[in-house]
Amino acid sequence: MDSSTPSSLQNEAQIEMILDNLIRNAIEAMAEKGGILTVKSDYSPSKEEVIIHVSDTGVGIPEENLDKLFTPFYSTKHSQGMGLALVSSLVNQLGGTIDVQSQVGKGSTFAVTLPWKETTTE
Repeated sequence: MDSSTPSSLQNEAQIEMILDNLIRNAIEAMAEKGGILTVKSDYSPSKEEVIIHVSDTGVGIPEENLDKLFTPFYSTKHSQGMGLALVSSLVNQLGGTIDVQSQVGKGSTFAVTLPWKETTTE
């Protein structure tokens, strides 16, 4: 995008890239046995934030790997997507945070929290 692109469109593109990568990772985690992929969002007007949850019932992530997930060039898989380090960087650029909860054999949930201020038109 060029510098004349409105920031809201840039934000939308970044959010699309974040979700695309998290959804692809979830699908890959369920590749062998299938499972359920859930994408859910919550909005808190009092906090002016939206939380997007991407959950799967896949293989899960071992606890010892959780703190490494957002490290550049770290991967537990053979294919290389955008990587969670870049996802984390995009989330940070948007002023948000990303967290993960996972259990081996039960799946993972990534929670992306982003600031979101309602705008009104007059």
